[in-house]
Amino acid sequence: MSSRLKLNERCPLPEHNRSRTCCGRGDFVPIKKRHEITRKLIGRGTYQLPDGRIFRNPAAKKRVKDEFLKVGKGCAACDEPFRDYADVELAHIESKGMNGHKADDAIGNLTLMHKRENQEQGSRSLEDYLADPKRIGLKGRAHEEATEIDHSFKESVEA
Repeated sequence: MSSRLKLNERCPLPEHNRSRTCCGRGDFVPIKKRHEITRKLIGRGTYQLPDGRIFRNPAAKKRVKDEFLKVGKGCAACDEPFRDYADVELAHIESKGMNGHKADDAIGNLTLMHKRENQEQGSRSLEDYLADPKRIGLKGRAHEEATEIDHSFKESVEA
């Protein structure tokens, strides 16, 4: 058991009248939580940061993802429809930056992508990712697999 009182704990000694500043603790000033100072709640799980960016907690992001799926939004990278909920990820159009320091979860900056393509996009913006000729989208992978089958067929015929 601790022999010291916590900063916000009232003293149990009757002569101290349940004080918070006795017993060597000094003046107690309640500390506001960091998020109370730096962000403003604007909806369920949605906050606005002082620089104008929007932050959403995971539950709010799931609601946005589900709403996009109800509307019938396809993959932003390959325009294919989604067949499995586990393969769908909420992606950012403008990059989040390293460690998400410039992440903006505003509706206009969110879209849906297949998990593989979103992971391949990484920290690039969607525009940069789509302009990359080396990207492996679903259509690109299907083309590569067909080419591999064609090459293996030719090798088996020649042998």
